[in-house]
Amino acid sequence: MHSDFRTNLTLRHSRYIWFLSHPTMQGHCNCGSVTVEVNVPPNNEHKGFVCHCRNCQKSSGAGGAYLLMLPLSDITFNGPIKHYLDTNTNSGRAVHRHFCETCGS
Repeated sequence: MHSDFRTNLTLRHSRYIWFLSHPTMQGHCNCGSVTVEVNVPPNNEHKGFVCHCRNCQKSSGAGGAYLLMLPLSDITFNGPIKHYLDTNTNSGRAVHRHFCETCGS
């Protein structure tokens, strides 16, 4: 069991190192209608964290959400994006939720 944990930790670390070495990342929703391109600052100015609040668990369908804070100017979205303002949060702060209007991811 401990070796599996170390292997997982090593894989996560190697993915993080890969992430830091690629200044531009691209992705898309499940159906491909929405695309995103992110320019990651090369000097470790990004701030990543994991949130385990109930709201992030529900919105991600997992034990929490992995979040990366970047200036909006470093992110480009294209495609049919829907938006809603989630005000049902433990902190009382509203959260902007965005998703593909076609497939919902």
